[in-house]
Amino acid sequence: MRNLYPFMLLVLTLNVQAAQTGVDLPSCDLTKQRALVVQIEGQVKDVKQAHISMRTNVLNADISTARKSRKITKNEASGMIERVSRVRKQTENLVAKQGVLSAADKADLDRELDSVANQLCR
Repeated sequence: MRNLYPFMLLVLTLNVQAAQTGVDLPSCDLTKQRALVVQIEGQVKDVKQAHISMRTNVLNADISTARKSRKITKNEASGMIERVSRVRKQTENLVAKQGVLSAADKADLDRELDSVANQLCR
């Protein structure tokens, strides 16, 4: 019986770790995030720009939620928020330069947001 205590402790520890790492955030469902259909409102006049804008908003909210629940560190959150901010700025610059966001640019920006989401949801 004494030999079972370390094993039982290990099983309990693994269960606690598994419960702590489970992240259920909207950003973690990449299929839904890529399929977001957004109504154009305000200053945004391009559908693809609106899509990227919505994704960045969702990611920022999820990063904040994960940070508040201590699923990620302050440094991790800061790094992710910086990456999301760069995507938003790139989007604004591309639209200002080209008038609209091209499909190729949208795909590149979506991939970067997917990368941040994967880091957040691991």
